[in-house]
Amino acid sequence: MKPAGSRDFIDYEGDRSFESLVAFVEEHAKNSLEIPKVEEPVVEPPKEEAQTPVQAPSSEETAAPHDEL
Repeated sequence: MKPAGSRDFIDYEGDRSFESLVAFVEEHAKNSLEIPKVEEPVVEPPKEEAQTPVQAPSSEETAAPHDEL
């Protein structure tokens, strides 16, 4: 392990259990090992907007002449 800000390594000579490794890191750590609490963002549900119904074209609109290509 190499502590933060150091050029020298520290040899780990403990056993290979997770608990021993964690204890070694906690003993030699230079920075805080506490996990900061993070506030979760408030997500508002989408607002339902009134939708205007689509109306079919009137018979006058469909009967109107149009240019052919």
